Amino acid sequence: MNRGCDNAAKQLAALISVRVTSVDLLQKECRVFPNGEACLCCANCDKCAGATRKMETCDYLNLCLYGLNEAYRWGGKYVYYCPAGMIFTASSVLGENGRLSYGIVAGPIRMGSPEDFEGAEDGAQSASLKLPLFSTAQVGDLAELMGTITAGISGQPH
Repeated sequence: MNRGCDNAAKQLAALISVRVTSVDLLQKECRVFPNGEACLCCANCDKCAGATRKMETCDYLNLCLYGLNEAYRWGGKYVYYCPAGMIFTASSVLGENGRLSYGIVAGPIRMGSPEDFEGAEDGAQSASLKLPLFSTAQVGDLAELMGTITAGISGQPH
């Protein structure tokens, strides 16, 4: 794993109280911080298979891979929804060859106003009530911050 991504994911997760995943695309592995836990959203959501450690068998890791590929394509950062409607932000880390090799993904996050989530009854919605609620501006700020962090880890601009 990329030590810089692991450190950034751990520190960012502690700071913003959101799960942050460090993804190694070369080894096809990830670590979820804090404490290597599975993603809360995916563990309780029937739209995802759950979080394991190998991309070939895990919808959560494929969700991270999608976000990281889009981040790479769009200048280093990308904000997107999972199938259950939760928000994720991804930021790519370039390897020595200038190609996407690593990345960090923050989420799941709820975005909007608390009223948008009132009366949630189904499994995905009730699990989402436990997630942090960010404004649109906060999600944008998080994406910008992650882009700055990963550019520093890469040692080159996106």
